[in-house]
Amino acid sequence: MHLKLRLATIALLLMAFGSFNAQAEGWYLGGGAVTSNLEDDLDDEISQGFGFALVAGYSATDLFGIEFLLSSAVHDEDFTDGYVVNDTFMLGGKFSFGGEGFRPYVAGGISKNSVDFENFEEITGDGTYWGIGADIFINQNHVINVSYRLNDWEGDDSIFDYDVSNKMLTVSYNFYFAR
Repeated sequence: MHLKLRLATIALLLMAFGSFNAQAEGWYLGGGAVTSNLEDDLDDEISQGFGFALVAGYSATDLFGIEFLLSSAVHDEDFTDGYVVNDTFMLGGKFSFGGEGFRPYVAGGISKNSVDFENFEEITGDGTYWGIGADIFINQNHVINVSYRLNDWEGDDSIFDYDVSNKMLTVSYNFYFAR
């Protein structure tokens, strides 16, 4: 009995994870966790933030795609004795480098950003980002993505202009629709 159960489990795992062609073409959706490190030119003391990321994209070929990323992270902040919510929307290109089950890439594009200080004000602005990452294919539809992005942007409120840098580490699960 135990031998049949083990053989059936092994056969299912081989069918699910072993037989696929890791073509990364088509539409995909995903979501995951993000850590965010904010720095500004006023040296505000903002802690590392944690939150979520939603991803949608289209891979035109195995090498090139377009990706949208929306993230929101919450930080502790000493200046206003409260918390900070950092929302980021990114739109850009993704350039992959071969590989069947492991596909590294570089990315870059534009961003729209908002940092909302709980007891103070909101700073908004536009910027650019670049990043590196890797797609790890479980099978042709299921992908684990790990990425690091540096998002530099200029923001303003009613009084000051800010230069802000946001370093983001994202781990997500992406689902590629049938191709």
